[in-house]
Amino acid sequence: MRTLWTTLALAAVGSAALATEYFVAPDGQDGNAGTQAAPFRTLARAGLALQPGDTLTVRGGVYRETLSLARSGSAGQPITVRAAAGEQVTVTGADALTDWRQEANGTWSAPFDAPQADQIQLFDGAQPLREVTWPKGGADPLHPAWAKMTAGGATTITDPSLTGDADHWRGALLFMPSGYAWICQSRTVTAYDPATHTLTFDPPLPDAFYTPKKDNEYRLIGAPGEALASGEWRYDAAAKRVALRLADGAKPSDRAIEAKRRVWAVDLAGRQHVRLLGLGFRAAGLRTDGASANLVLDGLRGEWLGHNLRNDAEGAVVIAGQGHSVRNCSFRWSSSSVMRASGRGHRIENNLIECGNYGGKWQGVVALSGRDIVFAWNTVRDAGRDVLSIHHLTESRIVHNDLSHAGWLTADLGMTYGHNTDFGGTEIAWNRVHENEAAHTQMGIYFDHCSHNVIVHHNAIWGVRGDAIRFNNPGSYLLAYHNSCWHTGAISTFDHSHRNDLLGTRYQNNIVNAPIKLPEHCIVAPNLVSAEPPYADATKGLFTLTGAPAEPKPVMLAGVTTGGQPYFGAYQPGAEPWRAGHDFAHPPAPEAAWQPATMVGANRLRNANFELGTIEGWTKLGDGEATCVKGNGWGNKVYGDGRDEPLGTSLQELRLSGAAGVEQTVTGLTPGQAYRLTGWLKVSEGAKATLSVAGQSVEVSQAAWTRQTIEFTAPADGQVVVSIRKSAGEGYAWADVLGLT
Repeated sequence: MRTLWTTLALAAVGSAALATEYFVAPDGQDGNAGTQAAPFRTLARAGLALQPGDTLTVRGGVYRETLSLARSGSAGQPITVRAAAGEQVTVTGADALTDWRQEANGTWSAPFDAPQADQIQLFDGAQPLREVTWPKGGADPLHPAWAKMTAGGATTITDPSLTGDADHWRGALLFMPSGYAWICQSRTVTAYDPATHTLTFDPPLPDAFYTPKKDNEYRLIGAPGEALASGEWRYDAAAKRVALRLADGAKPSDRAIEAKRRVWAVDLAGRQHVRLLGLGFRAAGLRTDGASANLVLDGLRGEWLGHNLRNDAEGAVVIAGQGHSVRNCSFRWSSSSVMRASGRGHRIENNLIECGNYGGKWQGVVALSGRDIVFAWNTVRDAGRDVLSIHHLTESRIVHNDLSHAGWLTADLGMTYGHNTDFGGTEIAWNRVHENEAAHTQMGIYFDHCSHNVIVHHNAIWGVRGDAIRFNNPGSYLLAYHNSCWHTGAISTFDHSHRNDLLGTRYQNNIVNAPIKLPEHCIVAPNLVSAEPPYADATKGLFTLTGAPAEPKPVMLAGVTTGGQPYFGAYQPGAEPWRAGHDFAHPPAPEAAWQPATMVGANRLRNANFELGTIEGWTKLGDGEATCVKGNGWGNKVYGDGRDEPLGTSLQELRLSGAAGVEQTVTGLTPGQAYRLTGWLKVSEGAKATLSVAGQSVEVSQAAWTRQTIEFTAPADGQVVVSIRKSAGEGYAWADVLGLT
């Protein structure tokens, strides 16, 4: 007699046996059975057939469609879509242009009804063609030719080198890193005055940070009166035709001229337990969404993923949802981020990701947000602005990456950049960070206002004229240990409201090239300060020390100094130098997941700033509500509630009503060791709040944010309970930015 377990086991074996391998090929037919001898023609047809456990083998060729699946796989039976061994597969978002008509002056035109008017892109084979642009020239979208304005304002720019009649530039896109050049602005030219050589644009740019001014660079794209150079095109929206000029009198009909029609080459929105192996895609991106889970992307190749010079491009490699693995992939070229990752539990390892944000907007080549992300062993390079943006990333690891060449189009930026974020003990370590190309205000690893709880250790940073590691204030529990710097600038901080608050910030055992100038409450010693440290060969990226002065002496930093002896810098003496960046020939082993930090100086509280949007990590106490409410941003006039406040609470802050409270148990403290609890609290009129730990309390009755501090000694069991309580009655109490170190 069969048992239940025997029946289930046999059912599982039977299900696996029923798994089918389908085939698709450019010379197949969708009426076929999808076998190797009779393959399907389209990915769409194959996507309808695939069931959990099935495999689709894609034969080499070009597929002008979007790869999507009618259903998900399952945990034990993923759906696999793979390129045939040794064959190159390309899924493209572009279609061929036909019915070319010869026009005057060596140009040709073809009908084209653009589905996304702000995302038009033409290709000659795999290479993009340039929309008509002035001035001419430039190697690629990250290195264009620029003109320079002699004057600018909220709605105008002036340049005596501009020519043409009143209609020559009307309707063109004015593209400019204007004002302080933080980002590239995109505006439509509405008028041109030939007498004064002045362009009028809309919408206005009244903000002084962005208003065009003398010597700002700019270029004009798509002008109706500008002659087409070889390899340039122009779109006529009214006629729904595209005009093109090729070199040497070539005919478009003799070339593979294509136009972008689809935003997504691969759409896995809502799909789970799917593996994509060895596929290529072009002229469109790859999409997942919040409902996607447990996807594997391995050995993919993607280029020209998204194009939009007016706004952030929609197309890119979008990693959302939870539990995805992206490895051994090569992704390149997007006007916005090449990759945007959000959600939870992703592993992004051993990839080459390059040439992003040629639209010069806010995001990096890679934009990481979310929680429990492992970003490791990647090479990320060549950015219009930051290489890696990490706003709203928490409890994650960024390790063993090679990050280079930021700032080709904009200024005042970092190789990595984040702000207004509780990073929740995120670790940034064993990375090589180098060559910030921005014209001014170059930073290496850059944390702007209201950054908290991050650990930066064992990184090599060079070719950065500004701060190697910059912590702007206010911020808290920002740790920089064991980093090696070369050809970098002085380290300082800034706040629009001059609060100079960097509680818990520490710089120790680093090799820096200029003095560290931070508030007195920061710990900034010991560090080796030298313009030219005695590295083995810095010009070749060899940053092991060949000697060091007798003073100062490094110190042992519990939980971060490797080996048995203290040392300065990122490389332990006598140990094999660590590596960084991708290696397709020898893929590295997977990195460990993030764990709460226990090293010296690390904040031992979880969700200490309530930026998770819930009270996760805390236990609710008493009657009333304990909720997260909207924060005040940076807490100043630049980004906040319109007034300067003692504290910036970023996106969320804790609010208590009634007699509610919250508490959190902290374990693993060293018995007998001194610790300090700090937190910001305020109350409404007539209310009171109490912050407590280890039998000690402080009471708050102030209506303005005030920082409270309790010093205590860890008990014998190394465990304490931190609590925040509101007194019973009307009104509210608020709390934010807590720390226990």
